[in-house]
Amino acid sequence: MTNKLISNTVPLGSIADVRMGFTFRERVDEVKNGNAHIVQLKDTRKVWDETQSVAITPSDLPQINWQGKPKAFVEADSIILPSKGSFLKAFKIAPSQNGLPVVVSSQFLVITVKESHKNKVSADFLCWILNEASTQRLLVGESQGTNIMLLKTSAVKQVHIPLPTLKKQNQILTLDTMWKREQQLTHALLANREAMITGVLQQLLKETN
Repeated sequence: MTNKLISNTVPLGSIADVRMGFTFRERVDEVKNGNAHIVQLKDTRKVWDETQSVAITPSDLPQINWQGKPKAFVEADSIILPSKGSFLKAFKIAPSQNGLPVVVSSQFLVITVKESHKNKVSADFLCWILNEASTQRLLVGESQGTNIMLLKTSAVKQVHIPLPTLKKQNQILTLDTMWKREQQLTHALLANREAMITGVLQQLLKETN
């Protein structure tokens, strides 16, 4: 599916590898001192609800005792996109600080910029564009199912996304960061103002004259 309002678009599969996360045959048991980190849908929802961030820090994730093969590990700067449900927020995996590898469950599609395009595509930009409203609409359009929406790897590969130059990608990311910071400051100022006004109103209520 293509966004016809933007001429310079490419299919996602031409610039990035897309695969399904690892399918666990049994229940995932989280442990205190494991040998790998695990990402499940509940973890990304928690990150978003608590921080409004799309950065996944491996050291903040639960740990498991991994017995599988290393090919299931997800490298830093990979993008993970939920493949089930209506929560289609894309997240980026940050580098591991403790050396433990990261395994992503099959609740996600793992999207990694191709080696041949790493000098043309920023992983941060790819994550950003996947979360843009126009791309989100395309992803919803590619979803299958009535009760629970499903995203197939083949369908996601065909989704067309804008691909500006690397310089413009960085400009977009810088502007977006500034805008989000401004929003945070504005919300903080409004919260402080509300607290101050509430205090004044309560004081007026207590006064007898």
